[in-house]
Amino acid sequence: MKKGIFKLTLLLLLFALAADITAQQNEMFKQKRERKRVWRKWRSKREAYNPYVDAKAKNKPSARMAKGDRKELKRQKRQAKRQLRRSKRKLNN
Repeated sequence: MKKGIFKLTLLLLLFALAADITAQQNEMFKQKRERKRVWRKWRSKREAYNPYVDAKAKNKPSARMAKGDRKELKRQKRQAKRQLRRSKRKLNN
């Protein structure tokens, strides 16, 4: 008799835990739908939902500095590769 009660309580606990997990997941997706709804309500243009639409402008100082840094890194890499090729040629001759 005790084994039957134990199995029943374990089964009920398992169902309660599964229901709680699915409720949390549903709540998470509900918030996403709510954000989309608010997005559509306040956007004048009927565009797709994109939370990254207000990305950093390209003409801001930090963006210009980052672009310059990437350009400089690219130039340095190109120069290093060129030097490596030249040094290999000198060793082969």
